[in-house]
Amino acid sequence: MAGLMPYQTSSGLMPSHRSPVGRELARSNGAALVRANQVDLEGRLTDLKLGAAAAIGNSAQQQVAQLTAMEAELTKAVPLAAPRLEMIGNFTTLGMAEIVTDALTKLRRL
Repeated sequence: MAGLMPYQTSSGLMPSHRSPVGRELARSNGAALVRANQVDLEGRLTDLKLGAAAAIGNSAQQQVAQLTAMEAELTKAVPLAAPRLEMIGNFTTLGMAEIVTDALTKLRRL
């Protein structure tokens, strides 16, 4: 992290780690650097999760659109099959929604 610098006295020297104040400052600096790294990693993980969630949703939407287009084509070709085609399309879409939900739940737990 470029923004965090170790504590230095006005003379520019680090306080002695042998003194209680020096040890406390060293602990504080170390804890701040660790927390800054944790925040950075959490941000990166969140960004990766968001990208994965968007990819899952995008893929599911494309698949549903293809399924719907195929259902429409088949309905034109065989109008009597329309109710069955619609039922199969609905069940397939529900199954896809379950898969998306499961994937997002797993992703959230990472």
